[in-house]
Amino acid sequence: IDLSNSLVKSGNFKKKTDLPDFFELYNKKILILGFGRIGQELAKRCLGFDMQVYAHDPYISEQLFARHNVKQCHSLKELAQKVDILSLHVPLNEETTNLVDHSILSQMKQGSYLINTSRGGVAEELGVIEALSTGQLAGAAIDTWVNEPKVNKSLATHERVWCSPHIGASSLEAQQAIGDTVKEQVEKAVEGMVVDYPINLPKLGVVESPIIKPYSVLAEKLGSLAAQLLSFNPS
Repeated sequence: IDLSNSLVKSGNFKKKTDLPDFFELYNKKILILGFGRIGQELAKRCLGFDMQVYAHDPYISEQLFARHNVKQCHSLKELAQKVDILSLHVPLNEETTNLVDHSILSQMKQGSYLINTSRGGVAEELGVIEALSTGQLAGAAIDTWVNEPKVNKSLATHERVWCSPHIGASSLEAQQAIGDTVKEQVEKAVEGMVVDYPINLPKLGVVESPIIKPYSVLAEKLGSLAAQLLSFNPS
């Protein structure tokens, strides 16, 4: 798209140039790795293009996959062989570090695509470079990197990589939502209410009282359970 834009601006309106081949999303197979809130939102949009949507997440109940009309994938390696696009939406922790490594990438369909907008380190960067160089991956779109802001130059400058500097939440709407949330939290804190997203929350003597603490813990657990039941039925 960037190349075609520059061609037209320079006066070149030839449709048949050295532009890369484009393909439709219709009927393409996508595997969403991580089926939390963001993964579910992506699934809605993919289904709008009549894509075949699969998702892998061992912590999500079967009912939620069914509710979103998404096929549940139990084996990441097995399904990686069949999909056209693998999109990552998991946090970075011990379990997910290098989750998409050489063993997964080497099994992916020849000419498939990788999208990483979750966290750098979920996909093994050296393995991605190798898969791109051999043609196993036709391309990769990367917004998150292992060593930000010092990104892997070999990966970032690869001709088959589309990259951005971790700007997944940089839309006008997202920034407005962040501002609204900050305002609401400050107002709650000033009024002595409980804030929703505390960081370095000071100790509250009343809550830590030996008499009160068991009830505060119980209230927290009940709130957590109620929040889960609102969105899906945990098994």
